[in-house]
Amino acid sequence: MRFRLVDSRDFVTCRSLLNPALRLSQRTLQQLPAIWRKLATFGTFSIVEDPLKPYPHCIEGFGASVFVDDRFVDEFLGQERNYLDAELYDRIVRGSSPVLPLKKIAEANSGDGLNLVVLNFGLRDYDLSKPVTQRVVQM
Repeated sequence: MRFRLVDSRDFVTCRSLLNPALRLSQRTLQQLPAIWRKLATFGTFSIVEDPLKPYPHCIEGFGASVFVDDRFVDEFLGQERNYLDAELYDRIVRGSSPVLPLKKIAEANSGDGLNLVVLNFGLRDYDLSKPVTQRVVQM
């Protein structure tokens, strides 16, 4: 297994690896590759792949995270809700993204700190008893 940053050609495959229990609207699911393309600039989007398999079947898993503004975190926690990733994606689709651009990340990091949101991760196989899945999760 190896670890690398995402490439734009990976996004459609990554979407197919999302857990079906993820609570995203169809509209948001359809837009995920475009959303991820923009977010990859401001956060971390990593791939775990098996270099012995052909592309795109080599992608065994992925993870994505971004930094968000304080107001978004305060509002979400105040609502006592679940599904932070769904709320974040919905706001992005509506045009009110709380994701911090690079300049704001630097400003927040030099102040009180940053709020990191793990958007989601995906696995080719969600069976945690399998050695391949265990290695992917470890990475």
